Amino acid sequence: MQHVIHGIPAICAMIATVYPALQSTIHFNTPDHLSRVFPYRLHVAGQRSCDRSHAPIGARFNHHTLVYTYSGAGMVRMGRVSAAAHAGSIAWVDTSQSYQHACHPEAESWSYLWMGLEGHGLDMVFARLRVASNPVFTSQETVAAEAHFHRVVELIRGKSPAIGSACNAIAAQLIAIIAGACADTMAGRNLPSRLAAVMQAVRTDPARRWSVDDLADIAQVSASQLFRQFRRHVGMTPLDWVRHERIDLAKQLLSGTDMPVAAVALYCGYPDPFHFSREFRRLTSIAPSGFRMEKM
Repeated sequence: MQHVIHGIPAICAMIATVYPALQSTIHFNTPDHLSRVFPYRLHVAGQRSCDRSHAPIGARFNHHTLVYTYSGAGMVRMGRVSAAAHAGSIAWVDTSQSYQHACHPEAESWSYLWMGLEGHGLDMVFARLRVASNPVFTSQETVAAEAHFHRVVELIRGKSPAIGSACNAIAAQLIAIIAGACADTMAGRNLPSRLAAVMQAVRTDPARRWSVDDLADIAQVSASQLFRQFRRHVGMTPLDWVRHERIDLAKQLLSGTDMPVAAVALYCGYPDPFHFSREFRRLTSIAPSGFRMEKM
């Protein structure tokens, strides 16, 4: 007896009968002319539940995929980097690169909502936030993002006439939430306690001539381990982070006090004001005195 199956929903239903633990819905969208004027465009979205018996997904496409975990746990790999995706987290995968995601080997199942996007600037944001080295983001805001994903699935499923503008706005909010989670990490929140201790020590004594060995001693790890952990969690080397912290502090002092520039330099760990000026200009594209005049 031959079975005839029509359409994606029927195919998904057939798969679910063969693999009862797998539940998957996929909805496609072809952006119209109006959608193409927006920075972000939605091509596909859906919902999926799987377990450890299901093979990883790693098909190559030319869009960025955002994945929201609402139940269970998954494992996301970008290149050689792997990260666990727990409930309330958002994973960002560039499907043009080598990647895989699947149910976490220690979890019974993984359920998630997802969307595939393209748009101007996504490649640059992906690179600037160093997502490839840390593809999963978690914060209080990411937990609240579930409604955004449900809304996207609802819009694309219903073929709403407003799908272009609405999904663009939602995508922008999700990118902002991910950037905010990165900022939390840069500020020392959601960090391993050892890195947080290093950051606190530098902020307490910014004038000290910090070396990588000094910072590694505080973290109680080797210098090479500290370097790797900063790269993974902060996106820069330990001493690069120290430089940015010092320049941020200098900005506050230049804009909020009358301290002479040389005194600001010394307080921020630059005994040589000329070195401070060069470093400040390199990171901000303006001299310390010029920055102060702009903020007056």
